[in-house]
Amino acid sequence: MQSQERLDGTQLVLIYIQDISINLRRYTMFKLCLTLGHNASAVLIENDKVLCGYEEERLSRVKSDSSFPVLAIEKILHYYPEARTEVNEIFVSHWFWSWDLPESKYYKPKYLAVNFPEAKITSVSEDITHHDLHARSVWNFCDGDQSGLTIVADGFGNYGECLSIYVDGTMKHRSYNVYASLGLMYQYAVGYLGMKENQDEYKLLGYEQRVTKAHKRLVEPIIDVVVSVTTEELLEGSEPQLGMNIVLPSVRRQWYDRFDQIVCDSDRRATVGYFVQQVLERTMMNILKTYPDQKDIKVSGGVFYNVKLNNMILRYSRRFEANPLSGDQGCALGFTDVRYDDLYWGKRDITELSNTSDLYETGMAEIFIGDMEFGPRALGNTTTLALPTMSQVEKINTENGRDTIMPMAPMVTEEYAERMFEDIYKTKKSKHFMIIAYDFISMSDNIRGAAHYDSDRDVYTGRFQIVPGHLYEVVKEHGGILINTSLNAHGQPIIYSDFDYKIMKDKQAKVAKAIQLNET
Repeated sequence: MQSQERLDGTQLVLIYIQDISINLRRYTMFKLCLTLGHNASAVLIENDKVLCGYEEERLSRVKSDSSFPVLAIEKILHYYPEARTEVNEIFVSHWFWSWDLPESKYYKPKYLAVNFPEAKITSVSEDITHHDLHARSVWNFCDGDQSGLTIVADGFGNYGECLSIYVDGTMKHRSYNVYASLGLMYQYAVGYLGMKENQDEYKLLGYEQRVTKAHKRLVEPIIDVVVSVTTEELLEGSEPQLGMNIVLPSVRRQWYDRFDQIVCDSDRRATVGYFVQQVLERTMMNILKTYPDQKDIKVSGGVFYNVKLNNMILRYSRRFEANPLSGDQGCALGFTDVRYDDLYWGKRDITELSNTSDLYETGMAEIFIGDMEFGPRALGNTTTLALPTMSQVEKINTENGRDTIMPMAPMVTEEYAERMFEDIYKTKKSKHFMIIAYDFISMSDNIRGAAHYDSDRDVYTGRFQIVPGHLYEVVKEHGGILINTSLNAHGQPIIYSDFDYKIMKDKQAKVAKAIQLNET
């Protein structure tokens, strides 16, 4: 009888331990965050902490890859095979017009059902839209702070949402008027000029600096009219739109007609670049001024990869944070309460390279170490560092087959930033991610390669990154400032693997040989 009682007690203890184990396992279940469309990505999260994440383009080597992120998911499963059975929720973000998610090149529900049989799938809906996810993403970046004014602006999200405004975490206004979409204006300007949409938008910032004073005067009356109309259309009431395939061609024709009014024979790219930048900045300032008491500002959405626009908001604001994942790749994180201070999420096995001693000999050094950066910026693990002179800028661009339209960005020590840049105190986290341009207090030839000249205000700006700890001593030794540009050949995504590095070096060798042949 005593033996039976002891046996029953042991069984109870084992059952109790098993229950604890099951509950603990439930608590530590994984969540998989997927973003569909351009900048397709996958991020694995455990207990609101990022474990691993990739953009599909880094693995497929197709710039801005919009395919369903199978390669990103498979790479996550390579490092976390247990996730296949322990992912209990999959969050899917997308900007598609409607809520429906049929099988397509963008979405593979059968793949998810086979590989994650226990997972519940949650996607955007009337309760939480694409823009809501953008807003939640920047709040997550700000450690959960929803206070102040939050603006989301991009090309479009679900049913044409193109501008959303939140005050203290509550939505106050949403525009579905895609005819006034600032993101589509920028995208269609790139297409109008014969460049690659959803890739080359950043180049317009460089081209606009080439516009002449005469052409500025010529287009000024048209800018005033377009800004007035666009502001009014964005701030007036609008309803969700139907029929994307009908609406978007009409929106494109509208902007092409406007561009036709301003182009001239001298430099089409400069004139159009200036026009869209002015419309963007002035319209956004009009929007900000409709909330005059709100000077603590947060922004997210593709429009806010425009660092010159962010510079304007920085100068206007009291406090300002711009989401370093303002593009769609980080949207699905808005389904969670994840917090993060860095973006080194892409686990990889590589032959590490950090030849910082070359800075003394050639003025350049390649950094290829640790986990890969998530998002559009090289942040010190997949980076070319260089002395901040114009000659080094030309050398980097030549070796990688890049054009010279855009300046390089600096990596600086915090001490240097506080000494050399205006308004540094207004941002807490964004200054670590090259997402805002700050005004230089002074300029000299030995740092001009890390600056962008703003001819409208006659100042130099730098979209800097505060140096990460592992490169602090190197940057400090070189005066507190170095150029930081991504480790990749022109037109290619930032490199991920040893194989990618070899391909990049082979391309650089071909470029060097071609230059040598031309010189002889």
